Amino acid sequence: MPATPPSAPDPSALHRLQASLARPAAVFAELCTGDAVAGDRAVAEALRTRPMDPGASTRALSIRFWRSLLASPDIRIGPLPALPSPLSQLGRLPPGLRVLALLKALSGLGEVELAALLGRTPAACRHALARIQALSGVTDDAWSAALASRAAAVSPARMGNIANGRSMPAALRQPGPAPARTGQRYALAAVVVVTALALAATYAWPGFGSRDGAPRIRTRALAEAAPKSRFDAATAIATHPDRALLEIDDADVAIARETAFYAWYQAERLGITHYEPPPPTFEAPEGVSSSTDTGSADAP
Repeated sequence: MPATPPSAPDPSALHRLQASLARPAAVFAELCTGDAVAGDRAVAEALRTRPMDPGASTRALSIRFWRSLLASPDIRIGPLPALPSPLSQLGRLPPGLRVLALLKALSGLGEVELAALLGRTPAACRHALARIQALSGVTDDAWSAALASRAAAVSPARMGNIANGRSMPAALRQPGPAPARTGQRYALAAVVVVTALALAATYAWPGFGSRDGAPRIRTRALAEAAPKSRFDAATAIATHPDRALLEIDDADVAIARETAFYAWYQAERLGITHYEPPPPTFEAPEGVSSSTDTGSADAP
């Protein structure tokens, strides 16, 4: 017997699901970003997500919605607004723990589903939840009650903005290019055009800039004779900085190459491997008498 294809979800049921997710998601986005406008825009974008599987369950659709919301570029950790207790304790949590605390209280998902959304293991998720309670001193029930009250207080104007953004056609949703980016594109296009014209000119007019059409190549004849030396070979040897080494006999060259070895050998043989330089001596400049002479001259 052939399998019965899964039926498409009821549009009215999908609409009710989206409506039930809008308020908690608006609170989540606002408290994550600190910007209600950007948060509502991200929620509207996530609500436009459609299920890939025609027979997807309500739970699967909810998970897909929260995954889309977390992936939105508008969801960025920002400063918290002024909040009453116990929501003010969110400021004591690091950004990652703040996201987890809000997800746990607003999404209604379990630890395994939260771990999958955040790319963590269930054990790591449980450890993070315990750390949230230790840092904030707020229980899960207190988080849920406070955030549920805030979700119920979301204004109808914000809900209308989210609904309008969700139903807006795709052609109107895409924001236009920023003026700065448009100017950069025009400048880049101008550079490309000028470069292409300059490259084409090198092939079209190879003699550009010359009267007879020949390439402008400047040449200079080489000297017929080598330049004269400023001094002869004898003078060069006499003024050479290594003259002492150059004048060593061939029989002593091998010894000169091992000077360091023989110096070490001589020091070992004489037992003076530890060399200490003599203390520096001080000589008074001429015409300056010492303190001893000054004292004797001043004595009565």
